[in-house]
Amino acid sequence: MARCFVALTLDEGSLAAVRAAQRKLDVPGLRVTHEEDFHVTLVFLGDVDEEAVAKPVFEAARAGVVTLPELGLARVSGFPSAERAHVAVLLLDDSDGAVGALAERAIAEARRLGVPVEDRPFKAHVTLGRSKQAIDLRPSARVVELGHAAELLLFRSEAQADGRHYVPVRIPERAT
Repeated sequence: MARCFVALTLDEGSLAAVRAAQRKLDVPGLRVTHEEDFHVTLVFLGDVDEEAVAKPVFEAARAGVVTLPELGLARVSGFPSAERAHVAVLLLDDSDGAVGALAERAIAEARRLGVPVEDRPFKAHVTLGRSKQAIDLRPSARVVELGHAAELLLFRSEAQADGRHYVPVRIPERAT
């Protein structure tokens, strides 16, 4: 069993924009996300069997994807709210719905396989950091322009001394 999720990685231009937005956050006590862990989660699967559940969900999400979506505009915000955030994020606009459509495909497959996916609206975002104390991110609000998703990947979340890190699970493309 492994903690797994399906996510989009960011192209170099997007990574640079996320790094810049993160550096501009002036929030005491914020544990920043490591650059190598920046991503947009499409569906969190939790502790699942990698072969029986995680890989089929990933394959369903990947099916039919010709080009990866443009990530577009994002704004600094927080969860549960910008005013009382415990998680600082870049919230994607997803105006064309392309990221949301990929998420819906992955969520539907996870549910089909019996994975208890959280029943809340999908909010495409990149996590910038976390705080044990509620923080007000409204003074940090700004709009950032992102580029394109670089890859659609299945990740395994692994506990390390400095927190969780995300390891891509490489799944070869199927021959057509």
